[in-house]
Amino acid sequence: MPFRRLLPLPTLLLSALAGAIEFSELQSGVWAALQPADNRFNDCNSLLVEAHDYVVVIDAQESRADVQAIIDFAKNTIRKPVRYLVNTHWHGDHTQGNTLYLQAFGEKLTILGHVTQAVDIPERAASAHAERVAELQQQLPAAREQLDTGIKLDGGRFSDQELAAQTARVDRAQAWLDANLDTNFTGPTLTINGVYSVDAGDAMFTIYPQRGHTRGDLIVHFPKLRILAAGDLVDVMPYSGHGYPREWLAALQFIGTLDFSIIVPGHGPALDDRVLIASLSAYFESLTRQVSTLAGKGMDLEEIRESIDLSESRELLAGNDTAAGNFFDRVQGEAIERAYAEVAGSE
Repeated sequence: MPFRRLLPLPTLLLSALAGAIEFSELQSGVWAALQPADNRFNDCNSLLVEAHDYVVVIDAQESRADVQAIIDFAKNTIRKPVRYLVNTHWHGDHTQGNTLYLQAFGEKLTILGHVTQAVDIPERAASAHAERVAELQQQLPAAREQLDTGIKLDGGRFSDQELAAQTARVDRAQAWLDANLDTNFTGPTLTINGVYSVDAGDAMFTIYPQRGHTRGDLIVHFPKLRILAAGDLVDVMPYSGHGYPREWLAALQFIGTLDFSIIVPGHGPALDDRVLIASLSAYFESLTRQVSTLAGKGMDLEEIRESIDLSESRELLAGNDTAAGNFFDRVQGEAIERAYAEVAGSE
């Protein structure tokens, strides 16, 4: 039955019921627009920096409500237009809101992205989004029918508690679908493939291209403000499914050379220390070292999956956080595959 594929709904669509974006003033003229903790794996953070007569925003987010809240914050609280929007990479939770920014600020807005985003946003982000919409359109009628009958996949009946939980999941999925049916993706209006700086007085910033989380990550450094935004290269729970683990480790080492006192990660709280960077570095060092060693012993990918031990990294990154631990467990298969591809020279 098609409904069996509905099982990922709780994971995919928590954002539909997420709380409002949280604005935190990091210092004078600098704000982080942070996702609530229960939505931290589903949508990204943004950074807003006030320049003399405009605002710089890092990452566009997915949720229309959140994007509009940030646009309104720039217009009504900072009282300046957004002139630069930087996409740190192509994933939809960092780029889907581009279109709303362009509608709000027009041709004076520059959307900055890595040169690869000109391809990856329309061909990968938009395609993934369309597939997600189509899948839900197929799933939801069967899911509603199951709720109407009260019968679970195993043939038993839902308890009242189970029925309420499944109803909430289906309602979240429907809410997300309703909000995303007519989404249009907009790519960068200016692409870069090397270090790029904008002279904005105290808000001056430099963008450093890297490869790690994706093939075109951007680190945005505000040296005078000592603020850094690194997208998902710095993330409370890294996802390597489209990434390059060895190069990710090198990117983290590069980040360590920059002068900053506050970092806004792609997901999770703003940080005033480098503990997360050290933890991520330890994880990628362990992942890549073990994969390389096991491959050197002649093991194939499946044998490596069975033999690798990432328990210390899981404890370091997830601790006692059940949601983080579940996320870590779900994505390691892809992380190991990507690390193996690097060792095998297929990347």
